[in-house]
Amino acid sequence: MTLKGIPDNLLKYIDKYKFIILIVVVGILLLMIPSKTEVQPASNAAMDAADMEFSVEAFEKKLEDAFSKIDGVGKVKVILTLNAGTESVFAVEQKKSVSQSQNAQGSDDVNQNDESKITIISEGGGGQSPVTVKRVYPEFKGAVIICEGADNARVRLNLSEAVCCLTGITYENITITKMSR
Repeated sequence: MTLKGIPDNLLKYIDKYKFIILIVVVGILLLMIPSKTEVQPASNAAMDAADMEFSVEAFEKKLEDAFSKIDGVGKVKVILTLNAGTESVFAVEQKKSVSQSQNAQGSDDVNQNDESKITIISEGGGGQSPVTVKRVYPEFKGAVIICEGADNARVRLNLSEAVCCLTGITYENITITKMSR
């Protein structure tokens, strides 16, 4: 016996498989470390969805903050209009049924019934919420930008390109005017 009571054949076994044993030990340790991401209850997921709601005013404020940093723009005010608002698309269960019956003349009548209902998920507190498949954000219609540097053609071009890129609004639906003092 060597190393305080560990048999020689066990030491040879450990030496032979030391890398595999090391990988297994590291794997077990990694499994014991708590994960940073936790599964949220459905009620928290619903609150997160509410937090993710799109706000035109908040988006306009973000654009104003960004545009004011463009060289030559100065103070800026952004006004956006929408074609349509935010829309949620929910999961839908569809049931199709076909029934066959005979009418008074002796011929068969075939009836098709289509039923569809929104898929609902039950929450822990007894509440229910629909299953959201996707969220469609608003489509912008036009933009008005009022800024101090609107008399400069380069500034107008930079702002037009930025609005086009960030909102998808075409150039002909963007108006840039000079801010009064």
